[in-house]
Amino acid sequence: MSDSDLDMEEKLRSFAASTRTPPLPAETAALPWTVQSEKPRSGALGRLSGADALAGRAGRALFATARLAATLAVAFGLVFAASHTRTSGSASDIVAPEPSPRPSPLPGAPNPPEVVVLPTSGTVDDVMASYVSGGVKKAEADGAAAVIVQLDTLGGSEASMTTIYKALENATIPTIVWVGPSGAKAASAGTFITLSANLAYMAPGTNIGAASPVAAGGQEITAIAGPTEAAKVLRDAVAAMTSRPAKIFGLAGRGTIKPGSVADVAVIDLKKEFTVNAGEFLSKSKNSPFIGWKLKGAAEITIVGGKIVWSTNEKFKS
Repeated sequence: MSDSDLDMEEKLRSFAASTRTPPLPAETAALPWTVQSEKPRSGALGRLSGADALAGRAGRALFATARLAATLAVAFGLVFAASHTRTSGSASDIVAPEPSPRPSPLPGAPNPPEVVVLPTSGTVDDVMASYVSGGVKKAEADGAAAVIVQLDTLGGSEASMTTIYKALENATIPTIVWVGPSGAKAASAGTFITLSANLAYMAPGTNIGAASPVAAGGQEITAIAGPTEAAKVLRDAVAAMTSRPAKIFGLAGRGTIKPGSVADVAVIDLKKEFTVNAGEFLSKSKNSPFIGWKLKGAAEITIVGGKIVWSTNEKFKS
């Protein structure tokens, strides 16, 4: 240690010895001042002091126990009070608060447009025509997103059929005909109604056609009304499946057979019989309600845009 350190040590030792009451024993005072301590007391006074310390610790333990008991009592009282809230004293009568509904992160429009469905079945007559045309007009007036005609019919009146397909054709909202449910048919006049909509769908197990015009009761129109009327009815039927759908989809120059029109023609042998085989379908979809059926009237050539795209005759195949 340096002289200055020794001098400081001496001053501290003198200060500690002079301020201690009673003065420290000489052997204790000789120790460095930082570790000076008094030896434990012995004898009766020391034992009394120890007893006094023990009594103090016991008192503190007793006080801690009493404080813990008071805390538990308060907690039990709160629980008991909560169990009787809004009840008649029985915990089984507790009324649980109703959870608040979670708000939607993306609330919808207050009045979104609806799709109107018109279930339509039975004979195509004036009642059905008024029902469908009136339903389409109301859907337009209500601002509907679209109107769906759920169709199941074996046919009926040509005049009523015309009223229906004109209502669908001239609608200002999208029109859809769904032939369904399973087992439903869109025969005769139902075929033309189906083709007059913007979209047509068929449920599994449903049928469409035949669509050859006949008189009431199933007789040939020629025999009832004569050849002139029969020809007119046939022209209207052909237009319903050709020129009118072309007009609906904006296909200018299509759907007619006349000079200047686009040649979209299917040549059919009306007497040829065939069995419908899904393996021969050229489309990706292999669904048809006629699979396995033996039918009459087989397609021989299909012309699209003036070009032969399909034929059963080898000499017409590309």
